[in-house]
Amino acid sequence: MLLPCLCRGEVVDVETGNGVSVEWGVAGAVNVNIPGDWTTTDTGQEINLSYGGAVGSVCNVEWKSGWFVEPGVMIGYDNIKLGLMPEGKTVLRRWNLSGLVTAGHRFSIADGFLLSPLVAAEVSYYFSTSSSTRTPEPIEWRPVNASCGIGVGLSDGNMAINIIGYFGLVKMSPQHDIMLRCKSLYSNKVVVSYSYYFTAL
Repeated sequence: MLLPCLCRGEVVDVETGNGVSVEWGVAGAVNVNIPGDWTTTDTGQEINLSYGGAVGSVCNVEWKSGWFVEPGVMIGYDNIKLGLMPEGKTVLRRWNLSGLVTAGHRFSIADGFLLSPLVAAEVSYYFSTSSSTRTPEPIEWRPVNASCGIGVGLSDGNMAINIIGYFGLVKMSPQHDIMLRCKSLYSNKVVVSYSYYFTAL
């Protein structure tokens, strides 16, 4: 899913006594899901790209030094295609609630734009999962995922665009034999997000 970078400009924020400012905003994202195995040696393994999205709210906390941290809450939907068996694909349709934290530093570039290198962490709970499984037996899917990510953000005024790549840390299934020549299946994705900051504390 997403966390946008800091933006300023016309947004009216409130600075605390210790030089920290707080901004609130809304965000939307599009995900490109790339489930895969980190340990496979099969170079011919099929990559199954699929898509999802999310919407939610964020809160940006910035220091005068340019460093910032931004927590957020998102609700999202993912359509995940997995080439599990020679017989065909399994398609997962999953709704999730995610808590995210992004941190980074703002750098001013040409024409007032701000460039921000980003690091991120995300924990997701899948409260609804359906699948079209073409495997000999049903597959058990874990309801919780954790991931970390790196990326970059670009902002101008009260708008921001981020691109972050997330790497899953939790195996999608506790079963060890659901993919041929693969030991562990993880949920990896690239998230492109758009944020709009509209108010502040």
